[in-house]
Amino acid sequence: MMYLRFTLIKLIEAIMALLGLFMYPLAYVFNYLIGWNILIFHPWQNFDEDSTLSNWHGDANWRNAQGFETAGFLKRFWIAIKWGAFRNPSWNFKNWIGASARGKKSNVVIKINEGDGSGLLWMNKMYRGKKLAYFNINDQRVKHFRYSFTRPLKWWSPWRLFYDNINFMAGTDDKRYLLKLRFFK
Repeated sequence: MMYLRFTLIKLIEAIMALLGLFMYPLAYVFNYLIGWNILIFHPWQNFDEDSTLSNWHGDANWRNAQGFETAGFLKRFWIAIKWGAFRNPSWNFKNWIGASARGKKSNVVIKINEGDGSGLLWMNKMYRGKKLAYFNINDQRVKHFRYSFTRPLKWWSPWRLFYDNINFMAGTDDKRYLLKLRFFK
């Protein structure tokens, strides 16, 4: 059941992200430029940053890297689209749907604990191995899982031409439901 719930949540998030490609530009025009604050656009907005400017155009480092300060209206609009529709699609929706993932873990069962760190640690660029854990959050009956691995690519993999390692993460993070596939040197 937990895998089905996770799959449905990620499918809904993907649909919301695709809708965000169309809805975010409308949200930008109506809620940011005009200031109407239309509620239907809220799932595609970001309210986590320090300021309104950061919520719509990205944090200071992102804006500096994009040349925001010297940009004209169309360039700023494009920076906002890249930040909201491509980099952080449906951010509020992800946070809302991931609210059940926040809390204290209990009834932790570590099934696989190969490599560095504890069984609940996400494998990434720094930590190599494989982890699989099952747990409850806030002593609820709902089971959650966390699976991740980082390993070298096989010699015959076509990705080997560009990358050395593969990293996969799926399951419940400390704040949301996570699904990532990454390649790196």
